[in-house]
Amino acid sequence: MYEGFLSELEVDPRYLPKLAEIMEETYYKLTEESRVEEKRLNTQHTELKKKLDTLERRYAFGEIEKNMFTKYSAELKTELLEIEQNLEKCVPALSNPKEFIKMGLQKAVTISQSWSKANVQGRKQLQAMMFQDGVYFDREMEGYRTTRVNGFFALSSQIQQFLVEKEKGKSDQNHHFSLSVVRRGIEPLLPE
Repeated sequence: MYEGFLSELEVDPRYLPKLAEIMEETYYKLTEESRVEEKRLNTQHTELKKKLDTLERRYAFGEIEKNMFTKYSAELKTELLEIEQNLEKCVPALSNPKEFIKMGLQKAVTISQSWSKANVQGRKQLQAMMFQDGVYFDREMEGYRTTRVNGFFALSSQIQQFLVEKEKGKSDQNHHFSLSVVRRGIEPLLPE
């Protein structure tokens, strides 16, 4: 049964080229805001470093008093620290998203097979990768439930579903993919 649950997230190899194309496009859309913010923060960081260097140089040559140097260098260092903390929050850019997507999709083709062939440790790793919040068996429904699926695999499954519907003429041309779509066996997170 668990292999069947995993197979719902598998992708059909015949959709791989189109899936890769749409996932790459989606990746760039989802990370665009973060890339713009990272660029803005890096520019601010560079400007503040220059100001701090200038301030230190002016103090070293005796152009400003110690109390002025202390006051303004502390302000600049605080701003720099804040910018560095905000930079850490930015989504790290993938050096080669196309290759990452290709490798992920190759794994998505054989999720259930990987599970059946893996030893206990491999199964634990696969389950932790797929379902970060765990998975449990619902006796009433006689099926597996989870609150969260790895975003990559959830998105690839959602896109494949779109492609299948499009092939059958049941879908419009617009596709706006989101990681928040709920599918069977995946419980929506409830507010606490």
